[in-house]
Amino acid sequence: MIAKGVNIPNEWIDEMCEKLDISIDEAVDMYLADNGVIENAEQNALNEKTKGMKIDHNTGGKPKKKVVRERKPNELKREIINMLIEALNVCEIKGIEDKQTYFETLKVVNPEKYIDFTIDGREFTINLVEHRPPKVKK
Repeated sequence: MIAKGVNIPNEWIDEMCEKLDISIDEAVDMYLADNGVIENAEQNALNEKTKGMKIDHNTGGKPKKKVVRERKPNELKREIINMLIEALNVCEIKGIEDKQTYFETLKVVNPEKYIDFTIDGREFTINLVEHRPPKVKK
């Protein structure tokens, strides 16, 4: 078939001829069919055949197993959280007269991560994060 006004990159033709071991005419036909310039009956038949198919991306159609990992308690983080609670209980904040209103609520949300508290009607959270050691470049 003749298709006028279509520019096919020479590099693409050379690459396809080399990779697929096909002739220049076959490479040109493939380019025109892929870009919808000409009809390819074989390609259209395959597209129609696969339209209703559902792709299963799992390995062999088996459902993935859910891995349940047991968390190890981080005693150092627990100790730091306890030290922070003790420090908050004995601290004095400038500008607040009544010591009873320092901490309206002080609770440990997660013993290794969060402390929530309220001071003078305003809510705060302390989030303790342990960073991984930096990777050593080889």
